[in-house]
Amino acid sequence: MKRIKQFERTDRDITNALLLLLEKNRFEKITVAQIIEEAGINRSTFYQHFSDKYEIVERLQTKYLDEFVAVAQSVGAMDNPDLNDYAIALQAYFQKNRSILKKIFSIQSSSLPLKDRIRQYLEEMLGKNLHQISPLEASLFAGMTIDYMLYYLNLDSCLDTDFINLFFQTFYNMAKNFFRLESPESEEAFQNLLQNYSSRHFSVADKPV
Repeated sequence: MKRIKQFERTDRDITNALLLLLEKNRFEKITVAQIIEEAGINRSTFYQHFSDKYEIVERLQTKYLDEFVAVAQSVGAMDNPDLNDYAIALQAYFQKNRSILKKIFSIQSSSLPLKDRIRQYLEEMLGKNLHQISPLEASLFAGMTIDYMLYYLNLDSCLDTDFINLFFQTFYNMAKNFFRLESPESEEAFQNLLQNYSSRHFSVADKPV
C-alpha cells in the first residue's frame, strides 16, 4: 500500500510539474528534462511512470473527459432534463477545472485532440437525447457548443457569467443580425423558443433501470 501511494504521489508530481511549466512555456518547447527538474526526480523514475510528455497529457485528457461525461450522464439520469439542467452542471464543471482545462486546451497537437473527443461525445449525446434531430444539426450544435466552452474558459469574468444565458444571448444576436430582427420583444421570444424546444425534445438519457 505504501508503494502504491508513493507511485501515485510521483505520478502527481510529474503531472503538476508539466502543468507548472505550461504556465510560462508552450507545450512544444517543454522537454522531458525540464519536467524531471521541476518534479525533482531522476530520468529513470520519470520513465517508470510515463513514456514521454505526450502520455502525461493523454492521461489528463482522459481524466477530464471522463469527468465531463460523468457530469453529462448524471444530468441525463434526471427526470426530464433540459438544456438549463445541462448548462448548470457544465458551468460548475468548467468553473471547478478552469485552470487545468485552459492549459490542456492550449496544447496545439494533432496527436492530442481533446477538442475533437469532446465534440464527438457531444454529437453522440445530442443525437441520442434529442428527438428528430438530424446528424447535421447534431454536428453543428456540438461544434458551436465546444467553441463556446473554449471561449467561456478564457473569459476573465467566467465565474460570474450565466453560462446558458450568455450562450442564448450570443445565439440570439447572431440570429438577429442574420434575420434583421428588430422587435424589442423578439429577444425574449427567441430565448423562450429555445428553452421550450429543449424541454420538448430532450429525453431521459442513461437513466438507471
